[in-house]
Amino acid sequence: MPAPQHQFTDSKGRTWSVTVNVGALKRCIDLAGIDLADTVEGDLFDRLALDPILLCNTLAAVCRPDMERQKVTDEDFAEGLAGDVIDLAAAALVDAIVYFFRLRHGGIVAKIATKKKEVEALALKAVDRFIDSGEIEKKVQQHLAEQLGPQFGDAPASLV
Repeated sequence: MPAPQHQFTDSKGRTWSVTVNVGALKRCIDLAGIDLADTVEGDLFDRLALDPILLCNTLAAVCRPDMERQKVTDEDFAEGLAGDVIDLAAAALVDAIVYFFRLRHGGIVAKIATKKKEVEALALKAVDRFIDSGEIEKKVQQHLAEQLGPQFGDAPASLV
């Protein structure tokens, strides 16, 4: 049975296949200095999510065969990762990693990826609630009043 296609289209309109296999694992270690097998005992998903350069280098290592066919340099590949494309590319990479390890480690890689998505969604909701709560404005007003005097703590009506 053929593997499902994991892919993304970059901001320059180029479509990239994201296939994790043993060759890709080796290229990631050699070219990006990252071991995709760290998904079980390491913090791979967090590292990729927090470091866009590491994500780019990892994607370039995985996509290297396509890059060579298309004669795309590392820099040109990186310039195609902008905006929403970064999230789409990261999702394709995570899906490809999960697919590769689906039968290994008792399915734990898929569970880790799913739990990470759930936790991120909860965190984003909490941050949104905090931003919308008006607490930031209150804290700024309080800080200004403490540092500059009470008259500077009064916020314009638009901030209250």
